Amino acid sequence: MELRNLRAFVAVAGMGSFREAAERLHYAQSTVSVQIRNLEQELDCTLFSRDTRRVELTPAGRRFLPHAHRLLEAAGAARAVLHPELQGNARLRIRMPQSLAQLFLPQLLKQLHDRFPRTDLDIASCEYSLLPAELAAGSCDLAFLLAPGLEFDDLAYECLGTLDLVLASAPQHALADRTRIKAADFNGQVLLLPKHDCSYRMLFEQMLRDEKLSPQASVELGSLEALIRCLTKGNGIALLPRLCITRELAARELLVLPWTHPMLKASVLMIYHQRLHSSPELEALMDLVRACFRQN
Repeated sequence: MELRNLRAFVAVAGMGSFREAAERLHYAQSTVSVQIRNLEQELDCTLFSRDTRRVELTPAGRRFLPHAHRLLEAAGAARAVLHPELQGNARLRIRMPQSLAQLFLPQLLKQLHDRFPRTDLDIASCEYSLLPAELAAGSCDLAFLLAPGLEFDDLAYECLGTLDLVLASAPQHALADRTRIKAADFNGQVLLLPKHDCSYRMLFEQMLRDEKLSPQASVELGSLEALIRCLTKGNGIALLPRLCITRELAARELLVLPWTHPMLKASVLMIYHQRLHSSPELEALMDLVRACFRQN
């Protein structure tokens, strides 16, 4: 099985276009068409449906795509073993909330660089409304959110698991001695909000609006660490993943307020565009993330 044919197949599958795949591979479009036709003849099946304005994978093509990725990754790994000086730098652009970055990045970075030591990463916080445009344009390769689901048709996602959310405050806060927190208790409180940390914040604010509640003020912080430090000093209350404040809870710098609400579970979504243009490094990162969530 020719590697160049596999690369052409993965490129067309990722771009949804023979022309765009040819541009990316620096081939003539006719060359890519021949490579795909040769691969289809070798596999004795049709990989792409060409009877619409857009090139789409057939069911057989969708089943074959992950195997093509693995074959290319194995070939790249074998080449790197023999000629490590030929291994080029890859660059992955990831959108990840600070809460998830705090919890999982240290482990993920080590494992990824053990396998692909020359991979550069650009990791930034999520901006929910911009995700479709960033993923479609290729300015973002992969994104993560804490959210119940997605509203964007062009984006695909996997639910990796759930995290418990808690309403937290310092022990000296005025609500700390309550045996039960009701919606009305949010009136007059200072809310500490993560500036870019997921759509669960949007749900929290929507709940406040639906209940017609009137907090005293909200404080948006771009740093999750700064938010937690302000929280420990009694500067307000915040809704956060429990795992992000495990140390502060153990040290009794923070406590969980007794609030019961369906919102206190958040799904962790791994999001990519339907026309994902993959690479061995990106596939490896996605597999590492899946394994990380299975272990936690």
